[in-house]
Amino acid sequence: MNKAIRAGFLASALALGAAPLTTLLAAAPAYADADVDFTYFHDQLEDYGDWFYSDRWGEVWAPADVPDDWRPFTYGHWVDTEEYGWLWVSDDSFGDITAHYGRWVDDPDDGWLWIPGYVWSPGWVIWHRSGDYVGWMPMPPDERFLEGTDVGAVSGVGIAIGAFSLTFSGHSDDDYGYRRWYGPDYSDEMYQEQWHFVPLRHFDDPDYRRYEPPRQEYRTIINKSVSITNYTVVNNYIVNRSVSPEALRRAGAPPVKPMRAAQFFRRPPLVMSVVRGRQMQDRMRTEAPRGTGVAHSAPAPTEAQVRTLSARPLRAHPGAAPGARPSHLLLRSEAAPLARPNGSKPVPLTPAAIAKARAAAHAAQPAQPAPFGTMPRPPAPGAYNPPASTPQPFVEHRNGRAAAPGNPAALPPQPKPEPSPLQKPARPAERMPLRPAQPVPARPAERMPTRPVEPAPARPAERMPARPAERAVEPAPFHPPAPHEAAPPASKQEGKPAQEEQKPKREHQPHR
Repeated sequence: MNKAIRAGFLASALALGAAPLTTLLAAAPAYADADVDFTYFHDQLEDYGDWFYSDRWGEVWAPADVPDDWRPFTYGHWVDTEEYGWLWVSDDSFGDITAHYGRWVDDPDDGWLWIPGYVWSPGWVIWHRSGDYVGWMPMPPDERFLEGTDVGAVSGVGIAIGAFSLTFSGHSDDDYGYRRWYGPDYSDEMYQEQWHFVPLRHFDDPDYRRYEPPRQEYRTIINKSVSITNYTVVNNYIVNRSVSPEALRRAGAPPVKPMRAAQFFRRPPLVMSVVRGRQMQDRMRTEAPRGTGVAHSAPAPTEAQVRTLSARPLRAHPGAAPGARPSHLLLRSEAAPLARPNGSKPVPLTPAAIAKARAAAHAAQPAQPAPFGTMPRPPAPGAYNPPASTPQPFVEHRNGRAAAPGNPAALPPQPKPEPSPLQKPARPAERMPLRPAQPVPARPAERMPTRPVEPAPARPAERMPARPAERAVEPAPFHPPAPHEAAPPASKQEGKPAQEEQKPKREHQPHR
């Protein structure tokens, strides 16, 4: 296995003859050169993640609101283009920046971090081949990238061809820098998780992930793999020639026809030439120097850098432990006490200074209110102090709910103190008058006046006039009997017809 990855020299194309050289020259980009700086990166990525200051790397960006299994160069696919060779077409909203500029690092403490860089590439990855498999992993930062000299000197401009070279100084025996930065605790399993291997015949398939071998086979595949990383510079732009179309054809893949890159770009102006990228890299090396990857190797941030850091609450990032605070990352409030004047000489970040700045930042933060719907924690047993005043009695309303201020059930459980003999008579005297005073007088006052008032006037008004109307017959006059006559029996009087009673009675004449 190669100990270093070296990109192919474009000068080797001279040995292929004039015809291949003409083909390379014809593949010149058709886009105007763009100027991309840190401000552009910051504004475009701010909505998709968080900016931190790392004591290992300097300014870094971490994505948020992505799947838990998210990794760089996973959601997307490779296409062969006429201008740049194999181009990564990302499905991520931020992939047109983070896949083609800068470098990715898998921090075992803080998850995936993106380090800004200013030289554009079709896709910054390391390439390996193992038998009929081809694989790639995100290219981590190496010494030349961190120093700002990741692309060799340009000896020709325009259509002239000079000794362009692009080298990567990472070594496979230390997992391309990871064991050097994080020590032996960086496991083989973590290193293997960064890779994607696909059969050569399915390499350019948009749904390549369904053809990946099982993860338990990755150890064997990686150990048998060799580096095929090959980046060249054509007409001042980087071209990716790592996977040979001839190797795909021999593996049984359909013929690959290169396509124009314009149909895969969401933002064509983002393609920046090597010369302008190196100029921006040189400027940023002075304004924002980086660390070497070792803990506390980055200098203290400048005042301008602190203003670019995120001030929002910490969010979950892919690869980081759930709920864990960043161990080597600083938010704006934590980095502010460490800020140095712009343009001043870099000073190292010591662990004591970082701990002091974090303590001051956390002490200045106001208490955050509990999220909506969070139940308060019950107090510890014996920690609740009963109020000095007498609590209100439990009052139940008609809807069955208790009044909130006087509901003793809403209070935490409390131990009942043992009352003294002098206090026992006072308890009934305080509570007894309150219990009947509220419900008892109100109930009769609402119901008693309404029952007799509604039916009482209606009964005499409806029935009393009807009874006399049925018996409206004037009774016969009553004549008392003479004094010497006895009244007839009641039975005879009742049995006489009415006409006999109405006849005038003949007066009796006495004898003379």
